[in-house]
Amino acid sequence: MAFSGRPISARDLQEIEESLRDAPVIDPDLGDAPLLSPELVPALLHAVHASRSAVMLTDTDLDAGPTIRYVNPACERLTGYSADDLIGTTPRLLQGPSTDRKVLDQLRLYLSSGLGYEGNVINYRKDGTPFVVSLRISPVRDRGRTIAFVAIQDDVTRPWLYELQRNERLAALSDTLHPTPLPEPDDIELACISQPVDPTDLGGDWSDVVVDRGGGVHLVVGDTSGHGVVAGLYVGRYRWPLCALLRAGIDPAGALVEVGEMNADIQALASIGLVTISADRKRASIITAGHPDVIVVRPGGTAARLRTEGALVGMSATEGRPVPIECALEPGAMVCLYSDGLVEQREQLLDVGIDELVATLAAVPAGASLDDVTKSLVAAAGGPDDPRDDMHVLMARV
Repeated sequence: MAFSGRPISARDLQEIEESLRDAPVIDPDLGDAPLLSPELVPALLHAVHASRSAVMLTDTDLDAGPTIRYVNPACERLTGYSADDLIGTTPRLLQGPSTDRKVLDQLRLYLSSGLGYEGNVINYRKDGTPFVVSLRISPVRDRGRTIAFVAIQDDVTRPWLYELQRNERLAALSDTLHPTPLPEPDDIELACISQPVDPTDLGGDWSDVVVDRGGGVHLVVGDTSGHGVVAGLYVGRYRWPLCALLRAGIDPAGALVEVGEMNADIQALASIGLVTISADRKRASIITAGHPDVIVVRPGGTAARLRTEGALVGMSATEGRPVPIECALEPGAMVCLYSDGLVEQREQLLDVGIDELVATLAAVPAGASLDDVTKSLVAAAGGPDDPRDDMHVLMARV
């Protein structure tokens, strides 16, 4: 019977096959089993025969077989073959085009070494329908000598495909949230680094660099409330409309108001830091809508924290149009935007973390690569081995 009432597609099979190549394998071998009391043998035989998991017993001849000596009714139901079809044949009868040869080679290596095996493999039913089966194979020993192999099998196609489809959806969402490739204007050096803390690699932080039709460059770092997949779902509600408005030439303050009004009906708010560098690269216009201070480092190491008054973007969009701060830029000046995960620590005021970041940036050598600078900032804040919060850093140097 096919999964979900339909055959497994060629694409499903290809993805299952690729995933199974890295299927974890452990040795479930427990050595010689203790002797059973004779009165328990009939009950044990009945339990094996009545088990809802498929049970198959084979001999130990891995060259010619192994030969199947026993299957329980659950094995008949799983494979579509009757016991008469299976007994005296080999488990190779269940293999087919998408059965991974590497998995079979690994299985043979373990069994020929006297070890057990646990993993997943694609098998085929009598009607040709493929399915994913979990295998737990153990050697049966008598006084240290392997006399048979017993395999416990369960159909895991449904949960396996569910996980496969879930991972596909997460990968598609991740593609929409990861930083887009940075533009490469001749007169601005750009660098960005992202470090989500959620195991799905998704989070509520994002960044973009948008070049408008007049040649202005807009640097954006945003942070939606929450973490992980849910926060990531809301990112698109803020990110893509803002990018489109900026690219079309809408002024940044007006663009933020528009995006806020678009999202007045959702519960997730966003803080957004937005710096617009003029087409002649001599001025910067800065807005921090509920976002931490933008840091501007002038040539010679003088650093300033710049922040505007303004609420989070979203439900509070009606509180007024943000007023930018204008800042002159000299050749060699650096601009740094970041999410609060970079500077926030428990039992420490946010301002302390920002001041430490200012001091770090002020000490950056004039010729240092911005890529190296962003990586060092995240590493100093904890990095992947000590995650506190999603972290995003976006830097530019004129």
